[in-house]
Amino acid sequence: MRSPFLKYDERNMLMKEIELKTMIDHQEFARIYQILKEINSNSFIQINYYYDTPGKDFTKNNETLRVRQKGAQLVLQHKYKKVSNGNIRFAEEYSEPLDGLKLFMEYKQQIVKLLGELVTYRQEFCVESAIICLDTNYYLGHIDYELEIEAKSIEIINRISEELLVEKKEIQGKHKRFMNRLFELEQCSKGEIKNGEKTYI
Repeated sequence: MRSPFLKYDERNMLMKEIELKTMIDHQEFARIYQILKEINSNSFIQINYYYDTPGKDFTKNNETLRVRQKGAQLVLQHKYKKVSNGNIRFAEEYSEPLDGLKLFMEYKQQIVKLLGELVTYRQEFCVESAIICLDTNYYLGHIDYELEIEAKSIEIINRISEELLVEKKEIQGKHKRFMNRLFELEQCSKGEIKNGEKTYI
């Protein structure tokens, strides 16, 4: 289902988005859920499969290349021109449906490889003219919690975040957190990170 707060170009499936993202702990997650639980909501699982070139060119250019799965639907998504203003994020996105998932695929005349996946259990609430999402994210042996507010304007986003008494924390997006965790694991496997007296080999 398409968000009503994204601007689409039907000719090439381009869209722009405005959203607030902030990390929260489990206690804050539970507090916000208690505020929102009486509102009509939609809960679902979505999976982001992240791709990049062997040299991590998309990541180095602050771009995200992923395949997002909801149910049986697979959609290739390329996010670029990402700009952050505190917690508010702006991005342009290209998307197209896919028939299946591949370990390797060609995109923009480059061969990209599947790096791994991030699984999100999302609880989505529609409040006035905004969508509020409470996300529980699982990736590479890690779990974290996140609040997203998506709306047509920054003013609406700021008002809702103030009503929820959310402490705005500047954060890294899901893709960057995934890539940082992947880097940590890669370094551990090379024996380059020490945990106390133990060196991972």
